[in-house]
Formats: sequence, C-alpha cells, structure tokens
Amino acid sequence: MYIELHAASAFSFLQGASLPEALVDRAAELGYPALALLDRDGVYGLPRFHKAATAAGIRPIVGAELTIESGGAGRPGRSGREGSSHQPYSTHQSHQSHPPHPTHPTHPTHPTHPTYPT
Repeated sequence: MYIELHAASAFSFLQGASLPEALVDRAAELGYPALALLDRDGVYGLPRFHKAATAAGIRPIVGAELTIESGGAGRPGRSGREGSSHQPYSTHQSHQSHPPHPTHPTHPTHPTHPTYPT
C-alpha cells in the first residue's frame, strides 16, 4: 500500500500546481487510505486539505516544510544572496546551538546560577 507523505499543493509557490481538493480527489481515485500535505513555508492549504480529505474518507496528515537561511535565528553565518543557503529547520539543532539567555537560570551570569561570578 502506497501513501504519499510529501505532497505540495498550489499553496507552495513554484513547487505545487494542484489545489488541495484536487490532490485529495486523485488520492481517492487511487485508493489511498491517507495523504500528507507539506506545503513550503506555510500551512495555508491545510484547512481546505483537511476538509476535503475528511469528506473523502482519507486520513489527512498535515505538516509544513520550513526553510531557514544559514545564519538566521541568531546563528552565525553569512548574510546576503551569495552567502545564504536554505537548510531544513530542526528544533533539536536550534536548541543545542544557542547558549541560554542571560535571564535564564542556567546562564553563567544569572544570579541564581551556582557559578555566578562574585
């Protein structure tokens, strides 16, 4: 049994051409029990997709493919067109690469931190 787990709708600029309802109609014709819609950088098509899939008896799997630029979200990297590269977003990597904020108790300069400099 095949289930498409990475479909993009017309709400993914330059990646998908079909509206969510058309994707669901085709999945129903092919007898898919489920279908995943992962539009690029947004969830704009998900309400229409969920409504159509539920009506067709197909299990809707929803998500989004997020793109961030290297150096974005406080990470070191080059800026501008030449130095930008798209990388998939990973919460795990993001949290590991950032030191705690100075107001967080685990930051070494926070007054409640055990090694606070005196």
